[in-house]
Amino acid sequence: MIVAADVPAYMARFSEMYGHAAILRAYVGADDDRLRVVGQIQHGWSVGAGLDATPEPLYVWNDRSAKAAKDAGASSEAIVPIGAPYLYLPAAPSRMEIGRVTMGILALPQHSTSGHPFADAFRAWERYADWIVGVRAKGQFEQITVCLHENEYDDPAVRTVLNRHGLVSATCGSPRMSRTTFLDRFRALIHQHGIVTSNAIGTAPIYAAYEGVPVFIDGPEFERAPVVGTEERCYPETSDPAWIDREFPGWRCGWRDARPHEEDAKRELGFEHTRTASDLWTVLRLAVMP
Repeated sequence: MIVAADVPAYMARFSEMYGHAAILRAYVGADDDRLRVVGQIQHGWSVGAGLDATPEPLYVWNDRSAKAAKDAGASSEAIVPIGAPYLYLPAAPSRMEIGRVTMGILALPQHSTSGHPFADAFRAWERYADWIVGVRAKGQFEQITVCLHENEYDDPAVRTVLNRHGLVSATCGSPRMSRTTFLDRFRALIHQHGIVTSNAIGTAPIYAAYEGVPVFIDGPEFERAPVVGTEERCYPETSDPAWIDREFPGWRCGWRDARPHEEDAKRELGFEHTRTASDLWTVLRLAVMP
């Protein structure tokens, strides 16, 4: 629904990231850049709430995040589970239209953040490149594509390490894209490869699992060096073997045992909370930018 112009409205910048708000606006038939979502859309899968518990309403993906938001102090009335915006993308083109590297692996390693950069990043990427090259040799894979967050893709040293090992560097663009292009590109990358890997549980490998592509969690972890005083949250559980085996059994394995985990992905993306266009229009609060 459209919020009246005289009603106070907080519009979180996170809602526009990865084109999330644009996807939802298009889905409900309000594809107008002058409109913004009031409150905040969860901008990625998370062990915690995945958003700030202050602005309301809070559009969360799944039961995990709904509980975390409530534990963080959000009221039950403020929490609106709607599933991940990724679930509202229009149908993907066929794999024949996209093209596919049948014997390729798409690697989706963790990315750094401003509050939690990698410690000794050059050495970390050397270790990761050595590991994935070993996987390529053992499996006789045609190609390894390493999809990088812009934080790493914009660092020439990272791309140099990967290129020197014969690895293809790719990125889907800036997470700050307000249109659907980022996730369209990412979905195409998933379907161009036969297997997906990551060194931690996160949004990207969960998307790949939802698309029915075999996924395996493996490879060296990146040690972080938190910035003094940062308020950014970081969840080390996502790369902890014991936590992964408990929460995502079967995901932590080698490439030979990789398999699709579609039901797990549906749970984590909040598939059960997806809504019809008319229902989403009712609960989604939109306002014209001031």
